[in-house]
Amino acid sequence: MLDLNLTSERQFVSPGDAAVFYNSLGWEPLVLPAREKAPKGKWGVVAERSDEDLFFAFGTKSNVGIALGERSGGLIDIDNDWPEAALISNIVFACYPSFGRATSLNSHRFVRSRLRKNVKYQIPADATGLFGADKDTVLELRGDKLQTMVPPSVHPNGERLRWHDDPRNIPEVDGAELERYAGCVASLSIILNRYPRGAGNRDNICLALTGTLVRAGFPDEVIDAWVMHIASLAGDEEAAKRGGKAAASREKFDAGEETWGLPALCEFLGIEAMEKTLRKWLGFGGDTGGVDSKAIIVRPGELPLAVDRAEQALIDNEVDIYQRFESLVRVARIQTGAESDGIKRETGALVLQTVSPPWLREQFARHAKWARQQKKKLVPVDPPSEAATAYLARVGNWRLRFLKGVIQSPTLRPNGSVLQEKGYDSDTGLLYDPGKTEFATIPENPTQD
Repeated sequence: MLDLNLTSERQFVSPGDAAVFYNSLGWEPLVLPAREKAPKGKWGVVAERSDEDLFFAFGTKSNVGIALGERSGGLIDIDNDWPEAALISNIVFACYPSFGRATSLNSHRFVRSRLRKNVKYQIPADATGLFGADKDTVLELRGDKLQTMVPPSVHPNGERLRWHDDPRNIPEVDGAELERYAGCVASLSIILNRYPRGAGNRDNICLALTGTLVRAGFPDEVIDAWVMHIASLAGDEEAAKRGGKAAASREKFDAGEETWGLPALCEFLGIEAMEKTLRKWLGFGGDTGGVDSKAIIVRPGELPLAVDRAEQALIDNEVDIYQRFESLVRVARIQTGAESDGIKRETGALVLQTVSPPWLREQFARHAKWARQQKKKLVPVDPPSEAATAYLARVGNWRLRFLKGVIQSPTLRPNGSVLQEKGYDSDTGLLYDPGKTEFATIPENPTQD
């Protein structure tokens, strides 16, 4: 039985109840000895057991483990070994359910994914003395061939594990995207560990961190939030002033002006020995090949993220593409009059055209830069055709403006005001395009006179 009262220390009646519950989620429960973190003997063979057998197999004092990876439907354990990683995961991985214990809150988060391999974000040997940490591993992504101890198990130190969030709805994320953001959490954990706790070089550190994240390709609003979060966690009384600089940093970087990045950040923090490792964790090399820092990077397994950024480019540039029920449309003006199926359209008439994949791909190329990693540098590329196809398939999830209709002369809104400014009207969902016709300005409160 599960009682997700988050103020309660014990959320399950017994280990047997927990095992039955986890099994109902499609997870494979494993019997662990009391106060131990690993099964006794081999556990590599999948065991099919009824709920009754499961309940009695665990008894009243056993700990409970879960087989990770394919054996539990792609379940991945984000194991925050450092307390800094757990704190940063609270913002970067906030939507992934977490569990922990009294002295190690949110130390684990669960997500569904397919990893190429299990990943350890580990401090290199020549830098282990820089951080005063008990562990060299900052964070792990744990999947196939591994298991993890879960609530209501009792840790070897006597603390009981408990869920901080409801585990019944585990999000699914692309493996490459998960690795990218996990690498960012590990990197930010390093920064937080070394961030000055008193007055000093903190503003310069935040500027260099901002420049580093700009080069890593994260969106400006995300960068600003992360920088302020790091400063706040470190007790910086001016944390609110540390963010809000990503757009300016990106503009300078794109213009070829000198901006601080990872080398400066490592120098300010005294962690030069970590630069190579942080580059790897953040997913960027040394040579951008002159590619725009805002370019959408085409990476295997990251199509959803690329499509998200392409859509944002359309929105930011106010491209005239609209959603209309279950289709995307654009407005076109007929160049030559014609008659079809008894419908006559004059030259210059406005018509709605359904957006096609080739046309959309061209818009993606016009309004965003695209690049691909080639050996050790980025090279410009055209948007992949599957990006346009995938976006058109997002029926019901588009963030573009909804088009109710097109008008070619002024009209009244339902509230009595006059719609007479050219362009899209968000209040009515109408697009006003009079073409070459000029209409006299109508008073805001017209009368019959």
